[in-house]
Amino acid sequence: MLPPNSAARTQPYAFLAVALLAFLVGVSFSPRSQAATVSTVYSFTDDGNGAKNGSTPNGGLALGPDGNLYGTTQTGGITDVGTVFKVSPTGILARIYSFTGGIDGDTPNDGLVLDSAGNIYGTTQNGGVKSSVCGGANLITACSGTVFKIDTNNNNNLTSLHTFSGGDDGAMPNGGLLLKDGYLYGTTQTGGSEFDSGIIFKISITDNTMTILHTFTDGDTPNGGLVLGSDGKLYGTTQGGGADGAGNLFVISTVSDPTTSHDTFMELYAFPNTDGGFPQGLIPNGGLVQDGNGTLYGTTQAGGQNDKGTAFKFVPSTGQFTSLYSFTGGDDGDTPNGGLALGADGDIYGTTQIGGSGYGTVFKIIPANVVTGKDGLVPVHAFTGNSDGDTPNGGLVLLKDGYLYGTTQFGGVDANNSDIIGLGAVFKLDTQAAPASSPPPSGGGGGGGSLGLLTLAFLSVVYMLRKSQLRPAVLRRHA
Repeated sequence: MLPPNSAARTQPYAFLAVALLAFLVGVSFSPRSQAATVSTVYSFTDDGNGAKNGSTPNGGLALGPDGNLYGTTQTGGITDVGTVFKVSPTGILARIYSFTGGIDGDTPNDGLVLDSAGNIYGTTQNGGVKSSVCGGANLITACSGTVFKIDTNNNNNLTSLHTFSGGDDGAMPNGGLLLKDGYLYGTTQTGGSEFDSGIIFKISITDNTMTILHTFTDGDTPNGGLVLGSDGKLYGTTQGGGADGAGNLFVISTVSDPTTSHDTFMELYAFPNTDGGFPQGLIPNGGLVQDGNGTLYGTTQAGGQNDKGTAFKFVPSTGQFTSLYSFTGGDDGDTPNGGLALGADGDIYGTTQIGGSGYGTVFKIIPANVVTGKDGLVPVHAFTGNSDGDTPNGGLVLLKDGYLYGTTQFGGVDANNSDIIGLGAVFKLDTQAAPASSPPPSGGGGGGGSLGLLTLAFLSVVYMLRKSQLRPAVLRRHA
């Protein structure tokens, strides 16, 4: 005969068993969170009086000699055609210049470069001087962009160094500028010849003389800017062209004498079309970065196994190209577009425009893992579209504090705050808090951790239920 309430005494075992199983299953299959490593430095907003400080920052940031970060916005400002700004790492922003859409240009779309004196150099995609070369005295917008200088020691006075005509000198400069030995180097997306495929140019910062280094017939639409290699040469990419029209990697030597016409352009790699697909990538659009060993890293907007873009590396000394990763459009992101940057930890960081939570991601490439054959790409942060921003697009820059800084085109404020519209953000990323390796995916390959937890849960349930069954027998023996 069982003692009174003996059945009730067995119920806690069954309850605990079910609770433990539910908990462990929840842990095993709950979404894996990424490290919260991104914080907002500054938010561009419109409080109802217009976006006077600018809106839609699209280019990357540049570190000035004063320790501040300098950048541009495509729109906003006094006449809503873009601004140049500076922001401190602590979030204090000052508008330096507001474009008028006249001879100073409009729509600054890329990052800036500064010299040791603090002068700022950049480009606009549209506008420029009134000239018959640009289609008539009253057709300012027919001009195809400018290269400008802002003298920060002279009331932020802006000087136009060159206005692109859309002819042999190109049109719509894009990709930013590179400053070396008193010359600005850059590219235009279009113009240059009957092929209308863009050019590579340089401009003297002392006398504004412009020299065309290369007119593209062997590539189309250079859009990612130029990077100075450890060998003193300039490396870049084109969005299209090449043998299969999928874009290419190129190198060109710099020429010190502006009067010398010496085209040293060479195609290094053409992205292939294999059986109607682009497994190595399509549309290499973001800027390149070179590590300490001389290896170049870059991304493509599309192509790869999932047509969501790829990450790749190229070794100039050997000509070896390696596709490192094909984006899936999930936690890792989709459509990598901004340039890459070296972090303080030696890893390589970049962004995707979409993917993650739908608003873009930050990822990193771990060169050591690539060498050992492990997963070389790790998701670091998924933007939420709220205060951290939406659609990162302009690449990243490393400061001495160990943080990487970047911009998003949209977002920047809490979505619950209906009184303020977020028009982009400046953010920073703590590389020391970034995950060191990629978390195993939930379900499918790499889910050994989940399987172990489920096994433990199953054995625990069996044990507890068995114990609940044995309890009455023990009580019977002692009745």
